[in-house]
Amino acid sequence: MAPYVRPLQLKIKLINTPFINVFLFSLFWAITIIVSKMAFNRGAHPVTFLIQSSLISLTLLTVYVLLQKYQELKNLPRKVLGGLMLANAIHLD
Repeated sequence: MAPYVRPLQLKIKLINTPFINVFLFSLFWAITIIVSKMAFNRGAHPVTFLIQSSLISLTLLTVYVLLQKYQELKNLPRKVLGGLMLANAIHLD
């Protein structure tokens, strides 16, 4: 007989699997492409749309990361943290 696993532990294990991470990334990427295409077809200015979507993404990811990884980020050297922020800024553009 298999050992009993609590439902919350099972959810945590499923959320942390590589398949779920790739699936969620692909899903949100597809949604972003669809929303961008709809906005551009309706006449959105590309530069303004890029700035707005980048700021929204940066804000949401910052809140998410700070809530979950604050202690780890606090222990990083400033040089490493600055490099990560620069790499993230380059990646977003």
